[in-house]
Amino acid sequence: MNDIEELRRRGLLVTDKKYKQLLAGTLLMVILPCVFFLIGMFLAMYAQYAPQYGYEIFIAGTILLIVSLVILLFNLAYAFLQFLPRLRLYQDYKKHPEDFEQI
Repeated sequence: MNDIEELRRRGLLVTDKKYKQLLAGTLLMVILPCVFFLIGMFLAMYAQYAPQYGYEIFIAGTILLIVSLVILLFNLAYAFLQFLPRLRLYQDYKKHPEDFEQI
């Protein structure tokens, strides 16, 4: 059994379709918490312009900001540990397939 078949059997070398799914999932895992982080930041900043509900808006924005930041950090760690090695191996395989063939 050569290296390519062994890597595919272990699930480390992915197909083109799976590569695109992993890349889209990784981007979604990073972009979505960033959007909520920005929304929380703008809510916290908007609180000074809403004098009637300013305190409540500030608290809600701050909570959304903190929760989004924690989720973003968790997603980044998960993506780097789980998805990035498979994505990188696929890119290396596409650039230099001869390196993965058994001599």
